[in-house]
Amino acid sequence: MHVNLGRMYVADPRFAATYEKARAGMAQYMCDAIEANAARVEG
Repeated sequence: MHVNLGRMYVADPRFAATYEKARAGMAQYMCDAIEANAARVEG
């Protein structure tokens, strides 16, 4: 569920705009960080 939320940060323009206001590339960074953490926990 958390990974899908992270992907929504990039896919949904409303979420992306919020994170991109903080810093350019932040939406993708958050998505990548969430996916990396999920992989770490699973593996």
